[in-house]
Amino acid sequence: MAAKSASVYSESTGTAALSVYPPSVSLSSSVLSSVLPLPPDPVIACSVFIPETSTPIPLDFVELARRDIHRRKKTTVLDSVLSSVLVDKDTQSLYVFSIGSDYGAHIALATLHFDGLTCESFY
Repeated sequence: MAAKSASVYSESTGTAALSVYPPSVSLSSSVLSSVLPLPPDPVIACSVFIPETSTPIPLDFVELARRDIHRRKKTTVLDSVLSSVLVDKDTQSLYVFSIGSDYGAHIALATLHFDGLTCESFY
């Protein structure tokens, strides 16, 4: 039997072209330019939350905490608590960041508590 030729869809043509020839980005590209007004003496605080050892499905608790942070999001980056999730072969971690002046950033993170997670480190 002869093999059927693959159909080409217009939606996939653009994707295929971008994967072969990705758009070029240089230091003068507008994609890289942004202005973020910082407070005096800016500080970036970070907390790392990991599942408690007794947690049956650790990734569920990490996801619920991430969603909780997302719901709290304010209109500006400086008023928000930002999150990033790390899922590795042996670990699941929730990194939480706050930008502020002096210890204001640390206070925003010190009050965070999530079910099924414990604060492993605080920077």
